[in-house]
Amino acid sequence: MTTTITDAIQGMYGPSRWLEETIIPMLTPYTKDDWINGDYIEFDGLKGDVAAQLARLLTPPARQDRQNNAPTILTLLRIAATTPGVTLSGYIIRAPRRDERVTVDAISAPEHLFAPDPAGNDDEALLPIEWSTFCRVLGISDEVIPPDEFHSYRNADREVMWRAWWD
Repeated sequence: MTTTITDAIQGMYGPSRWLEETIIPMLTPYTKDDWINGDYIEFDGLKGDVAAQLARLLTPPARQDRQNNAPTILTLLRIAATTPGVTLSGYIIRAPRRDERVTVDAISAPEHLFAPDPAGNDDEALLPIEWSTFCRVLGISDEVIPPDEFHSYRNADREVMWRAWWD
């Protein structure tokens, strides 16, 4: 007997294994380490065209996924797709779990978006910015609850980045 999509087990955001053919292969270059327990893997550095493609491929209910109090995944994917230098981190849950999904739990953005240094001096101490500034510049609703962590760091290219992470 052939299984059709209507015969498939329905998960939280689509039929079981809805991520397997397109979304997991697309995100594999961004994954870290190996699958934990065979169904959980983290990703990092998602940006640009891949973020835009993921936004198109997610099922309508999956586009509204939120990591606790974070903006929706669709909001974060749109920001990463349209704002150079912005990257996203998160994780994938795959079948056989019923809660199969892609979740974004962090967004990182280059400091120059918030406090451009006209002299180009990146050796200065990291400039503090407010959560409200981060939201305003990136187009995140001011109704979003602040993240569990909000801090600056230097990425592998020594560029100062600001990261918001929701646990």
